[in-house]
Amino acid sequence: MKNKILFIELSTKKPFPKESTLRIITSGYDNTLERDVDKALARINSESDISVMVINDAVEEVFISYRKKFPNGTTILVTAGTMDEYAASLSYREELLVDHVIANSENSDWLIGDLRSTLQKLISGDIFGLDKYLLPSTKVHTRTVTDSMCRSTLNNEVAEFAEFQKLGSHISKLAYGISEELLMNAIYDAPVDEEGNSLYAGVHRSNKVNLKPNEYSELSFACDGQTLAIAVCDPFGSLKKEKFHNYIKKVVRRHEGIKIIDHKKGGAGLGLFKILYSCHALICNSMPNKKTEVISLINIHQQIRDFSKMARSLHYFVANSG
Repeated sequence: MKNKILFIELSTKKPFPKESTLRIITSGYDNTLERDVDKALARINSESDISVMVINDAVEEVFISYRKKFPNGTTILVTAGTMDEYAASLSYREELLVDHVIANSENSDWLIGDLRSTLQKLISGDIFGLDKYLLPSTKVHTRTVTDSMCRSTLNNEVAEFAEFQKLGSHISKLAYGISEELLMNAIYDAPVDEEGNSLYAGVHRSNKVNLKPNEYSELSFACDGQTLAIAVCDPFGSLKKEKFHNYIKKVVRRHEGIKIIDHKKGGAGLGLFKILYSCHALICNSMPNKKTEVISLINIHQQIRDFSKMARSLHYFVANSG
């Protein structure tokens, strides 16, 4: 039996791709489309199972109703709005109500690709790999991360790759910075012992850390002519969903003076802020206590702007540890 997906397209916000496109990218799902809040609420209350709800406006009542009726379901907000805007519309409970945010930018191919990848990952359970956000047969480059001293070499390689792709010096610098923050997190913040205690978070970032073979991470990067993707995968799975969303929440509400976590140490909270500020999408794939992959995507045909001016995609996926 197919999973059911409810699309709610309201005239108050930018629409979805045309219905024929939605049918193509939702293979494996039974689709229903509503264009009115009251009808959408009635649909939610009358259905026995809706696996996924996709909506183009941050209507708090709809999110609350869906979450109450289907606590194990998945909510996806497709929006052209900024993080500040949809967070305010949801009374700053976005981390409780929204599972995935997909930027509805001027590039429809980006939206279609992001939505397709998200739905395919949800239905298949196969969540790891940056190749899922790239065109088929795109070559992915991988490097093993063995210690803190290799960061400079790897960061330069990522930046040079961006330059080789003729993406320009600005994106090359962004790629270097994203790689640096991903590697810093994988080396200093991700490693934990069997009890979940951090191994190197207290180490100053200027001090060398030699990872053991079972602590090695993997850096990946690729470009398909539309998207530059950079990822680091560690073997710990210590970045939990609640912590991820708490970090993002602090970014959204930074104007209120809320301190970003680990600012003094340059830890994961500040690192995620820098990565998110430099890209169009931030994805975390987690197999708790076993594996975490953080992916940053840059749409090379769209300018990167401040949080107050640009929508960004945000995803956190959890794999079955079995």
